Amino acid sequence: HQQQKIKGPKQEETKINEEEKGPNILVLSSAGKPIFSRYHNEEDISSVCGFIQAIRAAISEEQEEDLVCLTSSKSKMVFLSIGALTLVAISYLQKKEEECYNYDEYETEAYLKLQLEYIYGQIIFTLTDQVQSIFERSPNFDLRSMLGATDAVMRGLLDHAGPCGNGGGSFLTAGVEMVSPLPVAIRESASGIIVQAAYDLACISSSSPLLENKKRNKKSIDNKRTPLFAMLLVGNKLITLVQPNYRPHQLHPSDLHLILNFVNFQPGLISHNELWFPFCLPRFHSSAFLYAYTVCFDPSETKLSLVLVSADGSTEQFEYFRNLSKNIQREIGIPKEEQAVLKIDTR
Repeated sequence: HQQQKIKGPKQEETKINEEEKGPNILVLSSAGKPIFSRYHNEEDISSVCGFIQAIRAAISEEQEEDLVCLTSSKSKMVFLSIGALTLVAISYLQKKEEECYNYDEYETEAYLKLQLEYIYGQIIFTLTDQVQSIFERSPNFDLRSMLGATDAVMRGLLDHAGPCGNGGGSFLTAGVEMVSPLPVAIRESASGIIVQAAYDLACISSSSPLLENKKRNKKSIDNKRTPLFAMLLVGNKLITLVQPNYRPHQLHPSDLHLILNFVNFQPGLISHNELWFPFCLPRFHSSAFLYAYTVCFDPSETKLSLVLVSADGSTEQFEYFRNLSKNIQREIGIPKEEQAVLKIDTR
């Protein structure tokens, strides 16, 4: 890895837009085509992206290693190259008075790289790692057409993960924010209700003569329909997570961050109360889609939501999860009418 320090005879003071809190993040293809920009329109920075890719290619060829970081007296650029995608974080190093932080203290190379890794994870979350094979077949492909309206999700992820966001600490420590204060007994009770409701519905859905002999056994459970993961959350904070005991099958914190962030930035969840969407977990299985049924129990007040995850994207699975969510809602004691159901101080 090479770190280059560039100095010029006269360097003008870089101006930072007051609305720009944190580094600018660029995603570009190996051909220099812009894919995402945190603060600017992609069309406006197309020439800049080509120039950046040219610098990276020249230095990488000369040093025979990937370019990692460029620094000057006023700014720093950190690079992350994965296959056909290049991600760049541009941070201004001059001190700027902010309520949350100043740039000299927080914009380290490691922290910038962490944000780049999360943005790449968000791209995989949307498209799986098959995105690399697309560029292998067509290097000039415009990936923006496939990413759709995920710009807001990626910007939200950066805002939350940055020092000005509420989640900076959890991202740095590979942890997840929990709704707090909340007694452990309530969390355990919520987990128990989800597990029992899933078990009961799986038994009822089974084709075995379960209801006749009223005996529950493992053979009578329809395991194909039960969720892989289930979680209750408020905004981007977790109340409880139900997942397998087998550690290799558990969610990695970074994957959980991506789920929480995506759900938190879906206006359709509040307006329609439920969503059914495909997604990919980079640390769980980067080449395959999973499917999430998300329902908001309290859209007007707490935004209390339930997320159920399955590998099956069929209509039958959607209806199964819809019925399961109704059972969980009933067991928790949440009324169906639109009214406040839970008062939690999430500050």
